[in-house]
Amino acid sequence: MGYTRDENGLFMRGRLIEPLTAEHEAYGETLYLGKIEIMRLSGTADTLPITVPGRLMKGFRIGDTIEFNGELRSYNRHVDGANRLLLRPFARRIECCRADCGHVNSVTLTGCICRETVFRTTPFGREITDMLIAVNRDYKKADYIPCIAWGGAAHAAKELCIGARVRIEGRLQSRQYTKNENGIMLEKTAYELSIARLERR
Repeated sequence: MGYTRDENGLFMRGRLIEPLTAEHEAYGETLYLGKIEIMRLSGTADTLPITVPGRLMKGFRIGDTIEFNGELRSYNRHVDGANRLLLRPFARRIECCRADCGHVNSVTLTGCICRETVFRTTPFGREITDMLIAVNRDYKKADYIPCIAWGGAAHAAKELCIGARVRIEGRLQSRQYTKNENGIMLEKTAYELSIARLERR
């Protein structure tokens, strides 16, 4: 099956909190990296990196409320002596909007389970299933998206086998955690898709 935009789509609206600065070039175009803050209904904020192609740059400034459509991409990068999977929303359309428009964080993916699911219970008693979804991209590439299903969806997800095709809807979230590296406690940030709806395809 070929790649279609319907397999990987997102719409986000939030506040730019880190300037968009040139990061690298790809296919002759400069890509810019920045960070946005999107508020959840709970009042907690997700701080997310975003990638914007140079052709879409319009003089965005810190504090601007921006909205964009695009796709969720993953990159393997060598960071601090280890390979890490990085997640980034990639903008295909982006513009400023009024600050009172409200924040939005919506991602829809269709892909295949590419690693055994892991069902667990948090210290607070919440049931969670961790999944890794492979989603097709242009040029015969794929993005690998870590996902978390909660509650009833977690029970459905834990039964899925490698290769199962699913459609999921949710939001990209940031999560802080502490890691012990050679006796030094370091603050880290993980990014994952929190699933609101899951369907077997």
